[in-house]
Amino acid sequence: MGLMLHLFCSGFHHFLKSFEAITSGFSTGDLVDYRRFINLGN
Repeated sequence: MGLMLHLFCSGFHHFLKSFEAITSGFSTGDLVDYRRFINLGN
C-alpha cells in the first residue's frame, strides 16, 4: 500500500512538473506571437 502511494505521488509530481513546463512554454510562445501581432498592427 505504501509503495503504491509513493509511486502515485511521484508520478503525479512528475505530471505536474511536465504540465507546468508545457503551460509556461505555451504562455511564452503566446507572448511572442502577441508582440509580433502588435508590431504588424503598427
